[in-house]
Amino acid sequence: MDKDKYQNILDELGQRNKKTIVSLSTTANINNKEFIISSIRETEKSVAVNFILRNNQFLDEIINFFDGKIDYFLLDTEIKNELNNLAESAIEIIKKTKVITYKPNDFTIASLDTFLSVKYAHLFDKKILVIGTGNIGIKSAIMLSEKSAKVYLLGRSKEKTAQIVESLNQFIRAKHKILAITQLNEQISVDITIGCSNGTPVIDLEQVSKTKELIIDAGNGTVSEKAIAYANKMNIPIMVLSSTPGYIGFIENLEKTEQMQSVSGRIRITTENYIITPGLLGAKGDILVDNTQNPQKILAVCDGKGDVLYQQDANEYIEKIIKKMDNKELANQIEKIYFKKLI
Repeated sequence: MDKDKYQNILDELGQRNKKTIVSLSTTANINNKEFIISSIRETEKSVAVNFILRNNQFLDEIINFFDGKIDYFLLDTEIKNELNNLAESAIEIIKKTKVITYKPNDFTIASLDTFLSVKYAHLFDKKILVIGTGNIGIKSAIMLSEKSAKVYLLGRSKEKTAQIVESLNQFIRAKHKILAITQLNEQISVDITIGCSNGTPVIDLEQVSKTKELIIDAGNGTVSEKAIAYANKMNIPIMVLSSTPGYIGFIENLEKTEQMQSVSGRIRITTENYIITPGLLGAKGDILVDNTQNPQKILAVCDGKGDVLYQQDANEYIEKIIKKMDNKELANQIEKIYFKKLI
């Protein structure tokens, strides 16, 4: 590929004065080309471009060009096509830029979860058909079942679908068991139909006629043209699910985790106790703060078992620790922050 193209992308990333990201991912969608460069994805603090690959033809040159010039490489660890070792191959080549591995399908699940939470107050007893027994289909079925929906799962293979459903029902604790559907023409009417295939139009006209409220295309291209026309005629909305909200959530999670790790630590304040930051296991009575160097927030008092004490017990520990502290300036600061919070 022409290096000028890469340089233009790098220039565009750099114009935003944000963290720069190059994402390398694979695809299961049969409609995607061998090599795709996505549009720029921007969050409040980051800007990214995604290269979607079916083989490793361009992998070396992409990494060699961007390595050391961006803040992060995001590497897809999922196996969705013939390129089944993208992350491992990329890590061997990357020498300078920080590497973060991720699972793009989780963006889709997070987006679907949030979309339905906004669309509906709850999914209790909603009848939802999930078509597709791949990564997204199975995770969707689990998520929806745990939201107390009545979930029906349909896959290409009757035997495989039955096995999947049996396995899922063994460990999911939900109001309704997931049910396996063998064929679309045997399907009962549902409130929502979700297409989770790899771009194959698995939602047909007949299934649209059996869907009361909403159709969601979670696999991009899962609804047939005739089904789309009929849904429009019957005023049944079709939602093409965007994974953007899930992606933004992942990036914000990454930023917050790095922030927490950057201030991670513990400082002894008595012979027995410390102030510590979130993520560390504290002894009973250790004080959980936002920053050990200059605490502005006291979050809780540790119980020594990985959890925190209830308010009254925490109050007693704080009072005892303040009296024992040699650093009176820090003791006064902790007292002021903590007991001001309780007022």
